[in-house]
Amino acid sequence: MSRKTAAQSILRSVQVQARLVDDLLAASRIVRGRLLLEPELIDLTGVLTAAMEQVRAAAAAKDIELLESLPASAALVGDAARLQQVTWNLRRAAAPLSD
Repeated sequence: MSRKTAAQSILRSVQVQARLVDDLLAASRIVRGRLLLEPELIDLTGVLTAAMEQVRAAAAAKDIELLESLPASAALVGDAARLQQVTWNLRRAAAPLSD
């Protein structure tokens, strides 16, 4: 394994662990009734694209091709961080089903 490949693997692992910690903290805040949502006008396409990029490396490592069909532009009022978190979790949960 080259240094570059090892560094990329470590980076992906750190990103996944950070996301898991964020999810656990969010779940804790939900249980305590202290989750603060920050509603704002968000670019739905941008949020979904960012979530897709976060799981793309893991999918590629399993030879899974991700296909996306997103509108050029879509906006809604919501919490961008929570929406991205939900999208990421759904895609991550779907990955094992693709084996």
